[in-house]
Amino acid sequence: MRLNKYLAIYGACSSRRAADELIRKGVVQVNGKQVLDLATQITVGQDEILVANVPVRTSSAPLVYWLLNKPRCLLVSHQAEEHKRTIFSLPMLRKIKFPLKYVGRLDYLSEGLLLLTNDGQLAYRLMHPSFATEKVYEILLHAKLTDEQMRAARQGNLLPDGQVRYFKISPVQRQYLGASYGHWYRVVVHEGRNNLLRRVFAALNMKVLRLLRVGFAGLQLDRELVAGSYRQLTAVEIKNLRRLTAIPKDTCNKRGK
Repeated sequence: MRLNKYLAIYGACSSRRAADELIRKGVVQVNGKQVLDLATQITVGQDEILVANVPVRTSSAPLVYWLLNKPRCLLVSHQAEEHKRTIFSLPMLRKIKFPLKYVGRLDYLSEGLLLLTNDGQLAYRLMHPSFATEKVYEILLHAKLTDEQMRAARQGNLLPDGQVRYFKISPVQRQYLGASYGHWYRVVVHEGRNNLLRRVFAALNMKVLRLLRVGFAGLQLDRELVAGSYRQLTAVEIKNLRRLTAIPKDTCNKRGK
């Protein structure tokens, strides 16, 4: 396995990019030797990896699986930008003492379901394009889509960076969110391209007033879960995620329940 991937999967840092920075700084050692080559390959379970003289273990902490209801106006990132805070500024996440990954992204203004975990293998597979993880959104538009616009969205040929291969859209009612001006639509996609939905609706000359993720990889956003709070996944939900990504049970149970 490539060293930066190992560091990201097993919790030494939040991403491969962050792992590359650690390697460049000279704080990573493999079998007692400093490593500076970003392309370094290691053997999991055999090579000893240290970051700042601290061993990186595949069993360093119990695994956690949390479903967060992300509020608007927070970055899904470990790094704040100017005056924009991140999800890790939320009171319940501020005290976490171990590295926590977010699975997929929601942009600054988007809200809803976000999976948080320190299970690097599961996170990596859920985000990999080959698994085509299903994502479900409910979107408030400023006006009603015409039949022609609905067809154009489903055909998936609106973006310059390639076809959207799966795009299911239908109107919905969301009265429990309170009074809102505009029209709600439920959208299902199987990819996580950057700002995908906002760009699709911009191509249709539609303004997105709210964008809420309500489903991800079979998980559903609880209507009673207050924005900014989270809950633990149930044993059944975790089992379903492992089945979806085909990770054997014995590799997932070594680090906790």
